[in-house]
Amino acid sequence: FYNKIDLFVLPSYYEALGCVYLEAWATNTPFIGGIGQGISEIVPDKAKMLVVQDDIEDLVSKIMYFINNDFKLDSIRNFAIEKTINDFLSLEIFRENV
Repeated sequence: FYNKIDLFVLPSYYEALGCVYLEAWATNTPFIGGIGQGISEIVPDKAKMLVVQDDIEDLVSKIMYFINNDFKLDSIRNFAIEKTINDFLSLEIFRENV
């Protein structure tokens, strides 16, 4: 599915992270998500890829940006698990159970 689309937009403001964002990212499909949701912590270009809740004009301008510009999304594979959850991995309880 993601390989066939040019842009993925998730119209939800209550996503902790949303694995669909990560699926789109894994196929290098640009996506738009909401500010303050889980994806906003790791999204590579906050200015272009995040919208303000209930701001239709912001959403329209972001969609138009992707229609009118060639946007290259960096691979999600650039994230090393050790860097993204380092604090979690260092917990004693985690190390005891691995």
